[in-house]
Amino acid sequence: MPLIKIINTMVKFEVIMRNYFLRLVILFFIFPISLLGQSEVLLFKTLEEYKIAKSVIADSVFIKKSTPKDVIKYGGNDYIISASDKRLSYLIEKYYWGVLKNDSLFVNCKPLGLGNGYAYSEQIGNFLFILTPANGKYNSPGETGAMMMFGAIGGVIAGAVSSNATDIKYIYYMMDLKKGKPKRLNQNRMSELLCFNEQLLNQYLNEPYPKIANTQRKYLMEYEKSLE
Repeated sequence: MPLIKIINTMVKFEVIMRNYFLRLVILFFIFPISLLGQSEVLLFKTLEEYKIAKSVIADSVFIKKSTPKDVIKYGGNDYIISASDKRLSYLIEKYYWGVLKNDSLFVNCKPLGLGNGYAYSEQIGNFLFILTPANGKYNSPGETGAMMMFGAIGGVIAGAVSSNATDIKYIYYMMDLKKGKPKRLNQNRMSELLCFNEQLLNQYLNEPYPKIANTQRKYLMEYEKSLE
């Protein structure tokens, strides 16, 4: 084969390879970015489905945290969850029981009579602890200081950009997963959880603000350790 033909063949091959790699770049690094950025979430239609880990997998569900100002102004809970599909978005808002993303569980408060929107929740043993803002109620200066000291719960209490976030009073509701009805986690119910350890119970009762959510959170973690 003449040298000129060999050179032309090599040039054509180089052009073909460049186009090939360019297409790969476009295919794998441009178009899929939006797809890879949408992590899957698990949707639970009912509490019973949550208990048996039966879920609907969705990849176009969006979890938006309300600002403290919005919580104060409009009421409701901390999270608004929607989907790109309008019908699914409607079902999530009105009927679905909960949404799980990574290790974070959000419970639909409307069917539970706890206001609109979704609330951050944690399962400890056979109980679910749902954290909701007490609409229209605020912490005293001492309670706000205690909340800042103990740290954030689910990213919704302390450490927020606006100091108003720590002024909002938050409440834990305690739900027995066997019964499915939330009850206010008051001091008596908290004491019942801690009765397994008299020293820990006395320590809780001697807290300056035993009723605020962050104090309760501190001892819920101790309760969780006792179940291990």
